[in-house]
Amino acid sequence: MLFLAPEGQIMSTPIVEYVDDELILHFAPRIQNVKEWDTLEELNRPDIGLLPLLPLTADGRNIDLVDEMFERLEQSQDTLLIDVAAILAAYAFELYDGDITWLLRRVKQLKDVDIDNLILFKEWREKWKQEGLEKGLTSLLHPTGPLPPPHPVPPTLCADQSAGYCAKYVR
Repeated sequence: MLFLAPEGQIMSTPIVEYVDDELILHFAPRIQNVKEWDTLEELNRPDIGLLPLLPLTADGRNIDLVDEMFERLEQSQDTLLIDVAAILAAYAFELYDGDITWLLRRVKQLKDVDIDNLILFKEWREKWKQEGLEKGLTSLLHPTGPLPPPHPVPPTLCADQSAGYCAKYVR
């Protein structure tokens, strides 16, 4: 079991569950916390299967090391690993405040990666677009700040109307 981010607790092992006195689950995974892995050690492994995890390791936002990771993956011509590395690097750089501008330029240099069609980037782009629209609308409608919270609706006002009407029109 691999833990990829610092948030939350790392579960203890084994996982044991009982119903009454009967054992129903005994699961003893080998747990690895990727953020504690040595970045250079991962970069220098002959096998590249775990190389896309490099940006999540201890020093994984080091631009030189990430660049070297992409070079090794490009040499392997394994497009799936390149795609996974691009997504995990973006996740790590965003999570740990890495140089996302550099990363996006570097990923665009990759021959076979169409960054605009990677699902994670599409989701982020939509999220950022929505946040931008919301901020723009808020500043247009209420230049002094964000929208105020809705006023509580007295129960008698909505007694004869549907809840949808009250939620939509009564503020």
